[in-house]
Amino acid sequence: MSSENNKGEVFLISHHHSDLVWRRTKKEYNRIREEQILHVLSLLEKHPEFRFTYAQSDILRTFMRDFPECEPTIKALVATDRIELVGGGVSIPDMNLSCGEALLRNFMYGKRFYQKKFSREVNIAWLMDAFGMSGQIPQILSKLGFKYVYPGRMPGLPGTPEFGKCFNWQGLDGSALAVIREAGGVEMGTHVCNLPMVYTIQERMRASLENICRQPGDVLALFCSEEGVLSENIFAETARLNDAKKIRFATAEEFAQTVDTDKLPVFAGEFNPEFTGCYTTRSRLKRLNREAEHALLSGEKISALCTLFTGNSGGALAESWNRLFYCQFHDGICGCHAETVYDEMQDWYREILLDANRAQTRGFSLLMEKSGEQPGALLFNPTLGERQEVALLENRGAPVDGDGNNLPCQRDGDKLAVKVKAPSFGFATVRYADPGKIEATKISNGKATQKNFDTGAYELDCTSGSLRIKTKGLRAPVLPETGLGEIWLREERGDLWTEELCGVLLDKKLINETIERVEEGPVFTRVSLRGKILPESHGFGAECIWDGFYTLEWDRELTFYRGEARIDLKVTLRLRGNNTQVGVSFPLQIDPLTARPLYSVPFGCMERKPYYEVPQKLEATVGLQSQSVLQKAKGDWPALYWTDYSDRNGGLTLANRGVAGQQLKDGTIYASLLRSPTKMASHYTPDAGAWDNGQHVYEFSLLPHEGGFAPECAAFGEAFNHPLCVHETSGLAPENDLPRGTLLAVDQANIALSAFKQAEDGDGYILRLYETCGQGCEAKLSLNLPVREILEVGMDETGGTKIDPASLKFSPFEIKTLRLG
Repeated sequence: MSSENNKGEVFLISHHHSDLVWRRTKKEYNRIREEQILHVLSLLEKHPEFRFTYAQSDILRTFMRDFPECEPTIKALVATDRIELVGGGVSIPDMNLSCGEALLRNFMYGKRFYQKKFSREVNIAWLMDAFGMSGQIPQILSKLGFKYVYPGRMPGLPGTPEFGKCFNWQGLDGSALAVIREAGGVEMGTHVCNLPMVYTIQERMRASLENICRQPGDVLALFCSEEGVLSENIFAETARLNDAKKIRFATAEEFAQTVDTDKLPVFAGEFNPEFTGCYTTRSRLKRLNREAEHALLSGEKISALCTLFTGNSGGALAESWNRLFYCQFHDGICGCHAETVYDEMQDWYREILLDANRAQTRGFSLLMEKSGEQPGALLFNPTLGERQEVALLENRGAPVDGDGNNLPCQRDGDKLAVKVKAPSFGFATVRYADPGKIEATKISNGKATQKNFDTGAYELDCTSGSLRIKTKGLRAPVLPETGLGEIWLREERGDLWTEELCGVLLDKKLINETIERVEEGPVFTRVSLRGKILPESHGFGAECIWDGFYTLEWDRELTFYRGEARIDLKVTLRLRGNNTQVGVSFPLQIDPLTARPLYSVPFGCMERKPYYEVPQKLEATVGLQSQSVLQKAKGDWPALYWTDYSDRNGGLTLANRGVAGQQLKDGTIYASLLRSPTKMASHYTPDAGAWDNGQHVYEFSLLPHEGGFAPECAAFGEAFNHPLCVHETSGLAPENDLPRGTLLAVDQANIALSAFKQAEDGDGYILRLYETCGQGCEAKLSLNLPVREILEVGMDETGGTKIDPASLKFSPFEIKTLRLG
């Protein structure tokens, strides 16, 4: 070993990468962690030089709950820096599929637990193994008080030597923090067959330590395991090598403090895409997650308003947030886990929805204070901006608004579709009059004589047995007459993490779809289509399309609202088989060479170029990725709430509810609905539950628009993911006894509401806003709430500076946290 390499130290960080869920359930992993923690405590007692680093706060929280007798020992070890606390988060979540508020709360609640239980401020965020990281993570972490981040996977990081060690990561808003990286790890796993030469665990450990010691200067190294305990042989091996280069058991923060962050190179942007199959694997979890996030955020908004107006609590949701953080653990929400975990997670989501909906109901009931004699509904708009949209209510009679004006309505099954006007972050009421005044919905089946329908914004032609759409009113219509939201499928034989594409999209000649019925009324016109694969009509057996595929049937409902450009699409799939990927496509009449492909991300949006299966004639649109990225990414990017694909003449905003895997290329938006992987990876073969057989329902909303992307497009996607909250009652209170009108409003469309809740310390209320489009602005905040002052506080709700709500300055993609008192 050269004398140059001998300089510096090896900072050896001992750690368990603990999966909250993966191959085992959380309960099973809790038992494994008990054994690991008890073993670590014995090593700490036996070896005074030993130190250990814990990341996810749920690990120690759960252990000390089950082993309270160990809590004093752990606290003493933390106080003397023998145990280091990092991570901050309750779990290590997926950074793309979780909404920004959920990511923020995860880290904030974990950090608060460490501070409350151990009186320790955590400076290092620990994201080990996270499947990619979105561009707003630096802002979230730095505003929560983190100084450094140990990263998850980093696709897209340049392979140049300057980024081989530590560097500064700059986010979308310009926030930055230092990324600390290890030079290697102590290997304890080994293969004992099918190799020219085999090693014992101790031989592997020794060789890896020797390699670490060859690295020049100060280096960070990990001594880490997942499900096993740490080998005590490490003490003898480090002592043997200390003459070559000093190795000491250390904390991650000790290493971080040796890094001169002012001299580090800067990487700006995000680390994506990674394991793109995970954007779709076990697709039901993605939709449940979106539903649960909305329910929790709306539940605490209504609960906070209930407390603010009545002094009564609508209910606590802390444990439900913790359950959400378990679900959002990266091996959880990404779907790459065992069937028992899949069942466990669906139970967690059901419990979250039950608790959140219960809090909403209690909050609504307390806000009404008095009851009346007339049936009706109280509606709450949980977003900023006035909304005119359709609410699905009980069919109790002809609806009127709070001023007695008739509301457009239409029967929708056994419900009533009512077009309402909901004020910005406020309440509206609907009351019912004579049931006989409701106009009947006209329903035509596929063989009916009426074949043409006019919605005001579109002319619908059903004469050929298929749907043709002609746009009215736009100077440059972006929707083609046919093909909107059509089903596509292809052979795909990947594993739980990554697709393995085995062929092009299935020939449309094998796909048969017909119009089942058309519903027409004063509120909407809905075209319902039913389709299936018909290989038999071409001389094939169903199983001969490709091995593993048997049947696919679907229903598509396109709802056109009277006089509106908006179109809603509901897709119901029924798949039997595997080795199949299914999606929908939205071809557009735009110029792909000049169009901007935009994707919603947590607390913002990003332009992302297509990188896979792009026609050669569109080579100029390609964003080149390295071969290491392309091994794990096959075209999709993660889309949070919406995507927008527009050129200067016009485009389409496509809002989704939990359909993350999308790619915008060739002038078309492709959305992946489900996949049924069968390939073994990580010693794990997907079970039948991962094939997503059975029935699945997906929801989209489309907004064609003139001109390029605008803030209203982002607001449309936000609103679709936070629908109106509805509370129906047989005795709605008089108008004067109900909350009514706008409670919060902002005069800029690019400012969105992330949260309104009670402050964590109980002193006032927290309002979180963010800029959605990368367009800095000055905004006016209007409030109709009983508050005396407004302070801008840290994201962790500490500190505070009084502000003028009439002049809030937002930089691009900035997140602001306000305290109302």
